[in-house]
Amino acid sequence: MKKLEDKILNKVYVFETKKTFMSAMVKIMSVCMLLVATGTFAYMIIQTFIERETMSVIDIFQENMQALHTYILDVAYVILIETPQPHMAFFIIGIVALFITLWVFIRNRSRISNKIRSLVRYWGRKNKQ
Repeated sequence: MKKLEDKILNKVYVFETKKTFMSAMVKIMSVCMLLVATGTFAYMIIQTFIERETMSVIDIFQENMQALHTYILDVAYVILIETPQPHMAFFIIGIVALFITLWVFIRNRSRISNKIRSLVRYWGRKNKQ
């Protein structure tokens, strides 16, 4: 009876180990893919700004900060118009998704660490026997 219980317990821990490992890999890959996608859209937006020389509007106001304060809405409007809207939308969506994903990871950190600690203890004990 003891061997049957050990065999069942071993299968449960193997299943939990695989599940935890795959879950961790999926989470890591999702964060990496979100980072790459968001970075790509940010790069595309910056390249568009460089091609259209949008930041030259701000360079004009470097000498006279009072003029910048006076025309800040005009400058913001020019930057908004020069920004490629689909890229900006995807960039904002990517940033929001990244923050939500990281918030969920941080919120569940203690539960995940307890699960991993339990699995490490089991496999460490199993290997010593």
